[in-house]
This record gives sequence, C-alpha cells and structure tokens, in this order.
Amino acid sequence: MSNNNYSLNITDIFKVNGGPSPVAVFEKPIGESNDSAYQSILKNTYRAGFKITKIAQIDFCKNSVLFTSIQVINKGKHTLFDTSGNCGNSMSASIYYAYRHLFIPQTKVVLKSAKSDFSISAWNYFEKDNNASFNLHIDSLENFKLDKSQISNRTTRFGDKQIPYTLINIANPYIILPAERFGVNDVVRMTSSTEDSLITLLSQIRKHIIQVSQLPLDSEFPKVAIVSQKNESIQARTIYLNKFHPGLPLTGVINLIIAYYSGAHVYSSFGKNKKVIEVFSPSGPVKVYTEFSDDKTKISSLDILDRKVRYITRI
Repeated sequence: MSNNNYSLNITDIFKVNGGPSPVAVFEKPIGESNDSAYQSILKNTYRAGFKITKIAQIDFCKNSVLFTSIQVINKGKHTLFDTSGNCGNSMSASIYYAYRHLFIPQTKVVLKSAKSDFSISAWNYFEKDNNASFNLHIDSLENFKLDKSQISNRTTRFGDKQIPYTLINIANPYIILPAERFGVNDVVRMTSSTEDSLITLLSQIRKHIIQVSQLPLDSEFPKVAIVSQKNESIQARTIYLNKFHPGLPLTGVINLIIAYYSGAHVYSSFGKNKKVIEVFSPSGPVKVYTEFSDDKTKISSLDILDRKVRYITRI
C-alpha cells in the first residue's frame, strides 16, 4: 500500500525501452514542497550515479494512480522543473512501480494525469527478473471524434521554403513535419552529421512556428516530430532537449497516430482501413492497435502493445 510518510531517500529507478534516460519514481511525503522534493530526488540520484532528466511523482487513490511528470531542465547553474506535460516514459515507469508496490499482476492499473484529463490503463502485465511488459489502453481516447478539428494543418515560409506542418495536442502539444521536405528519406537511419545539421534547422523552425503561432517560448512544448511513410507504416523521430530521442515518446506515438487518422497533410496518405500500425524509430517498432466506430468517425479503442520497462534499483 502507499505510504504518505515515504522518505525522499527511497526512490525507485526504472529504464523504459527506447527512453533517453532512467526515470525516478517516488511518492511525495505530506508537507514537502514540490521543488524541495525534486531537488532532493536529483541530489540522491546523482549521488547514486544516475543522471536523470525525468521524475514521476505519484499518489495512490482508491483504484487508480495519480501522476505528475517532471521534466528536469538544466540551465547552466540553475535547474528548472517543467510539470506542464505528460511524459510517456514517466507513465510507464509509474505503472511498473504501482505493480511492484500495490497491484497484483492480474489487475488493471489506471493512471490519471494530475495536470490534464489524460488517462491510460495497463493490462496483460508480465514481470520476470526485474523486467516488465504490459499493454497500454488510452482511456481518454475512447469514443474520440476523428476530424480535422483535432489538428491544425498549416504552412509557413522559412527562408526560401514553404514548409507544411501539423499542430496537434493530444496529451502533449506537437509540431509534426514531413521528413521529405528536408531531404530525408529514412528518418530511422540518419547519419550523425545529418542528425546534427537537422537538429539545428528543426530547432530554428520550431522557434519560428512558436512565434507565429503565439505559443509560450519558455517551455519544452510543443515538441517536434519528423515523419515519413514506408510500406503502410510510419517512421518518426522526435526531438528531446535539443537532440534526437533514441526511441519514441508514448505521447509522440499517440499524436502521430491521431494525426494520421485525422488526415494530417504531413502524411502522403492516410485512412482507417488498417487496425495495427507500426511506428518505427531507431529503438524498433511500436505497435498501435486501433478500433473504430462503425461509421469510422470515432476511435472506440486505442492500445499500445508490449511496452517494456526495466527496474534498476531503489535508492
């Protein structure tokens, strides 16, 4: 069961398959300020030899888990904690934490965001030798209406180019760009020099789009994704703290799939005739299973299959 008097010296560290860094998961004691708790977590994890960029704070309530994702941003001598988004790696690590400490494997764990109405549930849980796998059902997308009101298809002029892009905000805001506009045919197998030059260009385009869209400049959101299509699958890369993510964020996958089914113009083709779509990144494919209403206007169910998390240690 949960223990509201948990010491901040007790934190579980997890690594999500394809994640950029380990995730620290903890239950915050009553009476401790948020920044003080986060600073204590950082100090303890660094002392133990872990350089983390993600923290998940959770609270057990009845039959569900309330979570807050904390993005650690280093600004020179200062450290900022951005709690405005929903991190898929933090969610996955929190689910494994919940199964380790409260839930039996046969039950369904429901995870609800403390910052928004986004919620997911885990099922088909399996754990062996500190490695867990489970499927994720996106509860907040049940009966989700699919139309172009969910996306904003736009074009902007950057330098001498007209660049199409799609703005979408399902769980987290994203800017989706077509890889072909940047001369990239295979986003999964880019060379390091291509990655470096593209990071610089995409960061400039992101800043430009944020300014023309009058979005906040001081957040990690919206994030950027570049996409291409190959053999009825999606290839994608996202940017994470000014570098390419080694895998795919859970919320990024959700946005890419919803944009695809909603007719985002960054895709060369789209439709609702395929229930399982694979989204590829350097860490491998993510399988997404989708069911639709009879008239194909709504998503009745969306599942992300075989999410893998490894438990590292307790500190």
